[in-house]
Amino acid sequence: SDVCSSDLVLDSPSARVYCGDFLSNEAAEGGAIYALGDTTLTIGSDGSLFDSLFSGNSANSAGGAIRTTNGKLEIFNASFDGNVTAAASGGGGAIYAFGLVEATDSSFVGNSTGSVGGAITTSDYATLTRSLFSDNQSGQHGGADRKSTRLNSSHVSESRMPSSA
Repeated sequence: SDVCSSDLVLDSPSARVYCGDFLSNEAAEGGAIYALGDTTLTIGSDGSLFDSLFSGNSANSAGGAIRTTNGKLEIFNASFDGNVTAAASGGGGAIYAFGLVEATDSSFVGNSTGSVGGAITTSDYATLTRSLFSDNQSGQHGGADRKSTRLNSSHVSESRMPSSA
């Protein structure tokens, strides 16, 4: 199904989110989007300029903007700015994914967590292509000093991760 709205809980085999601005949403997990089960969630579309903006979203424990419980998260041309998780457990200032993450032509700027992964926390493999990670912070591991992510395995290609405070 195709969706263009905020504050979503998804429980379907696949969903595509495009043309959306997700601003200042709050939730226990997944401030803007919580994808349940074995879902392939696609944000944006390949070949367009910043389809979706996730800014100022917050979660108490996991995924300031997006939380997935299984499956695959594909991100194209999206901007994640100033998303937050507060708790010392959970993590993923912008994204907490239990599963695969692929981010292409996207930016992760100024996201933070009290736990691990200032920008992204994933339990699985991540592929980051032509994306910017800047000024992301974590209270434990994987803040700006550790490339803004907490990843078990990853492939980074043509991405910029400038040093941050």
